[in-house]
Amino acid sequence: MLTLAHEHGVPLEETSIERMFHACQQCHNRYDAPMRRAGIQQRAKAAMAIADMFGEHQ
Repeated sequence: MLTLAHEHGVPLEETSIERMFHACQQCHNRYDAPMRRAGIQQRAKAAMAIADMFGEHQ
C-alpha cells in the first residue's frame, strides 16, 4: 500500500506537496516510529506529573 508521508519538522498546516513523499506503509511507519516513541514518552511524563500533583493533595 502506498502512503503519503509528511516531512518531519514541518507543521502540518505548513506542509506543501513539496514537503511530502510517497512511501510504502511499512517504510512510512518506520520513518514515523521515532517521532511516535517521543510522543508516547512525553505523554507518559505528563501523566506522571499530573498524578504526582494530585497524589500530593490526597
